[in-house]
Amino acid sequence: MKFVESVEKYIDDNSLLEDGDGIVIGLSGGADSVSLLLALTALRDRRKYHLAAVHLNHMIRGEEADRDEAFARRLCEEREVEFISFREDIPRIAAEKGQSEEEAGRIIRYELFEQVRIDKGFRKIAVAHNRNDLAETVLFNMARGSSLKGLSGISPKRGCIVRPLLGLTREEIEAYLESEGQDYVTDSTNAGTEYSRNLIRHEILPKLSRLNSEAAVHIARAAEDVNEIYLYVEEEAGRVNISRIGNRDEAEIRLADVKDKMTLVRYEVYLRAMESLAGRRKDITRMHLSLIDELTGLPNGRSLDMPYGITVRKSYDKLIFDKKEQTGTKMKDDTGEEVLQDETICESQVCINGDGRYLLGDAVFDVKILDYSENIQIPRDEYNKIFDYDRICGNLCFRYAEQDDFIMVTVDGHKKLSRVFTDKKIDREKRKRVPVLACGNEVIWAVGVRFSEGFKVNSSTKRVMIVNYIDFPEEG
Repeated sequence: MKFVESVEKYIDDNSLLEDGDGIVIGLSGGADSVSLLLALTALRDRRKYHLAAVHLNHMIRGEEADRDEAFARRLCEEREVEFISFREDIPRIAAEKGQSEEEAGRIIRYELFEQVRIDKGFRKIAVAHNRNDLAETVLFNMARGSSLKGLSGISPKRGCIVRPLLGLTREEIEAYLESEGQDYVTDSTNAGTEYSRNLIRHEILPKLSRLNSEAAVHIARAAEDVNEIYLYVEEEAGRVNISRIGNRDEAEIRLADVKDKMTLVRYEVYLRAMESLAGRRKDITRMHLSLIDELTGLPNGRSLDMPYGITVRKSYDKLIFDKKEQTGTKMKDDTGEEVLQDETICESQVCINGDGRYLLGDAVFDVKILDYSENIQIPRDEYNKIFDYDRICGNLCFRYAEQDDFIMVTVDGHKKLSRVFTDKKIDREKRKRVPVLACGNEVIWAVGVRFSEGFKVNSSTKRVMIVNYIDFPEEG
């Protein structure tokens, strides 16, 4: 099967794009992103795609970075694709935020992609991860002690992000470009092994390929199988009740409820309990989960310190997960925006106190409150909303969905949010990760799911609140 046909089949098999979609393409100028651009332009007329390519000059490699930008611009001119470039001093940003250049660049990249997507009214962002990237991610997560979810690797889509090349290998991509006579640029930092992923790419996978030339493909297929297993584990773990105690800072599990479950299901339950308190699970490894499992057999009162300031203790017939109180401060980021940031981790509930940028786990919300006029454009997509601000009473917070939440579905009637999730067939685990904007248990907006009929803008609206949601996906 030809390359473009393979890409199209993967898009259709995984429901990544629809005809007529507006698509932001992440274009670095490397082989992967160049082949993605070529494939989507080849499909553009027939599938009626609207394309725009976004390039980030990260100012890490001096003249080489400028060369990459010039190449990407020229390629887009040749292919008649709108080109949008940004320059960001990633080394400075990384130093100021205490991040690696790799992490800072990833976050800025996706923020810019999302900014352009919103500005242009597009629906999707296409990035160029391939099957080798998937295999590398699985090996990386395996080495760092990831849970079952991490071993499933990279998903074909997450929110607005789609990965049309995930079914193709790097070798197939390079062969396609050679057949097209299309050149591309090479990032010199990819040649070294100082980054963990480069070590896997240049040393570990090649050695595995000596055992079997299809090693990367087989690892990727194994990840797909793991994902199927994880879906089963999710379902079984969802049957175990995790009770919340007090003001969102404790959760408990009855030992009898997990005693006869298989190990993977017990581990998933522990993960969910900690995630319900911290809003994330990235730094929780199998070693942590194993220690919690051992705790179930120890005498009453024994406890463990876990990531995110969580303590787990055995209390008679229960495990109690207790999150230490975190203090948050509002800080300016490098763009001058205000960011609510914890001294240790981001809180699982973030209260709004005016215009600014708010963090909830890995998600970012940009909030603006202003006087309403008919000239204000009303967002129509799932991740950007406008509300009648004067109808909001009480403390307004970003948090994750809770059991007792409800939402107005008609002007005079409400429905439990859990029922809305059921109606929309949203997976149980994913429900716990749905960000909501709420006053108490009244949900104004369940992001990507539904917004309340009680806060829509109308002819009597005086002030509005505009909220833009940005999700920074993990690259593995």
